[in-house]
Amino acid sequence: MADPDHNNLSLYRRTLGESFDSLPPVLQRFHDTPGGAIAEGSFRITWGQGWLRQALATGMRLPLPGEQVPALVQVRTKGDMEYWTRDFGSRRLVSRQWLRQGLLVETAGPFRIGFKVSTDATGMRFAFVRCWLFLLPLPNALAPRVHGWVTEHENGWWVQVGIELPVLGLLTQYEGKVTPR
Repeated sequence: MADPDHNNLSLYRRTLGESFDSLPPVLQRFHDTPGGAIAEGSFRITWGQGWLRQALATGMRLPLPGEQVPALVQVRTKGDMEYWTRDFGSRRLVSRQWLRQGLLVETAGPFRIGFKVSTDATGMRFAFVRCWLFLLPLPNALAPRVHGWVTEHENGWWVQVGIELPVLGLLTQYEGKVTPR
């Protein structure tokens, strides 16, 4: 029988189950805030080398490369989904996240990326599992790979995210410290 309180739990609490309680307190508070939360920080953003990777990153409107790029992260909860808005300097990335068959799924343009999220006392790891283009599953050999780590850092957390393409390799990577408001 379904747990009647399950729908009242935050997306990350539902995704991680009991292991949510092993997260650092700052991450628990951020991901358990009713209605959503806001954080800000500064990132180092790099793009892969070569004109093709840079043209793809430009076409995908990925954050521009730079040091100490200011960032604002806003999460809004609506039903079972979270709506994420990430402003990196002048570039905005908007996505949705939800739970599907044990995977945290996030939209990225026409792509849907499925992650297995694991946790420990230092933070979370987002491991790529599968990808869909619109609603069509892509073979993993053709799919963009997204991976990420979030670890506790002082009064916030450290984020590292990388996006790689088959054959081409690194498309972009960003890393930096985030502090909740």
